[in-house]
Amino acid sequence: MRKFLILLLSVIMSISVLGLIACGGEQSETPGGNGGEPTPPEYTVEGTPGLRYNVYGQGENQYASFIGLSRDCKETNIVIASHYNGVKVTEIGDGVNYMASFDDVETLKVHRYIKIINASSLNRSKSLKTIDFEDECQLEKIGGSAFKNAKKLENFNYKGKINFLGDGAFSGCESLKTTAYEGAEYIGSNINPYLILLNGTEAESVKVHKDCEAIHSSAFEENATTKTITFESNDTLLSIGGLAFSKSAITEITIPKTVTNIGESAFAEANSLVTVTFDKESELTYLGGRAFRRCQKLEELVNFECTKITTLGEELLYFGDNKVYPSSLKYIKVPKTVTIIMKACMWGCSNVTEINLPTDGALSEIEYHAFRGCGKVKTLIIPKTVQKIGYDIIAWGHKDLQIFCEVESAPAGYNPGRWNQYQSGNTGILHDTYYYSYTYKAGAWHYVNGEPTLW
Repeated sequence: MRKFLILLLSVIMSISVLGLIACGGEQSETPGGNGGEPTPPEYTVEGTPGLRYNVYGQGENQYASFIGLSRDCKETNIVIASHYNGVKVTEIGDGVNYMASFDDVETLKVHRYIKIINASSLNRSKSLKTIDFEDECQLEKIGGSAFKNAKKLENFNYKGKINFLGDGAFSGCESLKTTAYEGAEYIGSNINPYLILLNGTEAESVKVHKDCEAIHSSAFEENATTKTITFESNDTLLSIGGLAFSKSAITEITIPKTVTNIGESAFAEANSLVTVTFDKESELTYLGGRAFRRCQKLEELVNFECTKITTLGEELLYFGDNKVYPSSLKYIKVPKTVTIIMKACMWGCSNVTEINLPTDGALSEIEYHAFRGCGKVKTLIIPKTVQKIGYDIIAWGHKDLQIFCEVESAPAGYNPGRWNQYQSGNTGILHDTYYYSYTYKAGAWHYVNGEPTLW
């Protein structure tokens, strides 16, 4: 009887210990653990055999990229591995569509470590229907034309945020399943079907869904009926793609403060656009070249100086032949964060009377023809931060312009060509150009109550 009781007691104690372990009771500290808990194994995904990868970088900066299928891999439903030779796979590389057998792939599963889908990586995938992303996946970037002309692609099941969406990422994906809302069509997952505004419909007014994070390139291009765009929330939208509103009928727009990226030619030749308003707390860091090219009725870029862009892009406000493309813009205030004004940035802005270059900013270079044809500007102050100026920056159409340079004498970079000339036919006429002086000096100037004044 005693032996039986001892055996029963042993069984009860064993069950109690197992119960403690199962319910998270105390365990002995495992070496390398944190706070007494064992170190969990690193998350891994066993990918489909026959997939190809490359490793880039060195040391802590190493990463692996999925680059396609081997010639003998015939799988139609593939899973990208989380590691290759012990290195995390964080990218889908360029040129995947050129690899043997990828044309037959129908389903692609993407693990949580993938951060970048590179430009043109999956375009023209003939059979691809579904891309499934793990819930924890947080993409940083989808490159331009990433899925372009993947004509059978129906489902893009991504639940996270789109930090950067390249131009034309989904162009030609004619089978994508969309969700309609207030005058536009969206793509996304079951959790957020409004992730990306893909196309504008023929509605006169469009309200962008509060969960939308990207307006796809060409979404409203040549849309002749949509005149107004409003936003339910300014907490979500991050990017506006290139050509998004090009040649559209839009009359005004207020850019949400959360937008960080506006693509090239986003509003080009939107000839009904009158006002573009930026938030005073704008997070915009990139504005593509030609963004407002030949917007004939554009009168004002409100709070433009509050953005954080570093480049005024090539032909940003280009009008060219003033007789054919009249300009309505009256002035521009350049943000302090801008370091370079690129060529022909404001060529042909014939009604601009004021170009305000920040004297306490970061501007270091003005490329050639930047303000060519801005014939009504009478005073141009070039900040002392500027070290390089291209030729004919403000040529054609000027006769009475005065240029005030904040430096005391012209640095070598100030005169690589005829930067301060007015061209009339083949004749070059030098503008009146003055350099700053703290004390009286003939032909010099100083500030009086914030205004440039000749000594």
